[in-house]
Amino acid sequence: MTLEVPSQGYARAADEAASAFYYIDRWSSIWTWGGLGTPLQGEFIVITEGQTILLDVSTPVLAFLLVKGGKLMFDGDASEIELQSKYILLVEGGQLEIGTEEEPYPEESKAMITMHGNVRCIEMPIFGCKVIGVRNGTLDLHGAYVPVTWTHLADTVQAGATEITLKQPVSWKVGDHIALATTSDRSSMKENEEHHIAAISADGYTITLEKPLKYMHISIEQTFGDRVVESRGEVGLLTRNILIKGTMNEAFTEVLPACEQ
Repeated sequence: MTLEVPSQGYARAADEAASAFYYIDRWSSIWTWGGLGTPLQGEFIVITEGQTILLDVSTPVLAFLLVKGGKLMFDGDASEIELQSKYILLVEGGQLEIGTEEEPYPEESKAMITMHGNVRCIEMPIFGCKVIGVRNGTLDLHGAYVPVTWTHLADTVQAGATEITLKQPVSWKVGDHIALATTSDRSSMKENEEHHIAAISADGYTITLEKPLKYMHISIEQTFGDRVVESRGEVGLLTRNILIKGTMNEAFTEVLPACEQ
């Protein structure tokens, strides 16, 4: 197979037997949609059998995305893409792909799916609200591999500290979003904390936080007879390059008063 690349000449695969070729329509092209323009907010979009669409731009908030036998692929060459919809349904062999097991979504790219709506919707009673539904379809999500996604504190850190030391080295990066679990009593759920990394040591053990800790998080060893018991706070990485989230609908938000101490 010979390809003509505009302004670059012609190209052929080095090993055609090991190459995969797709005929792909781009989401951003009006010709993918019959020349009538790209999908608009609130529209019902259908991708039918035999059609493969490359999502190369972020979408407005769709009313419904139905992948009926076709395929929607996120473009790994884009730095950031967001698919927004109230419902997404894959049926009759439909596929939604963000990376594959053999070729994960590139680490330097970010893919997001944001679901919109509220808990009182009635359109899809079997599947529910703000839903990605699969019925005889394939949802393929493979992000960048992270060797260590969570670990423990190596030492106790006090409230106000901005530096933590971990039990294992990590490959996390500056700007990553992390969580520290509470290590206090059973009523201390509010002492779970989320922070962002300001700096990380070359060996991956020491992390500097952008803001000080609000609470103490312990990391201790206790000996009971011949047994050593470790009580160490967990630290987990929240950042991923594939993110699925839902929006907050203010009309259905209720604030409950805190329990008495």
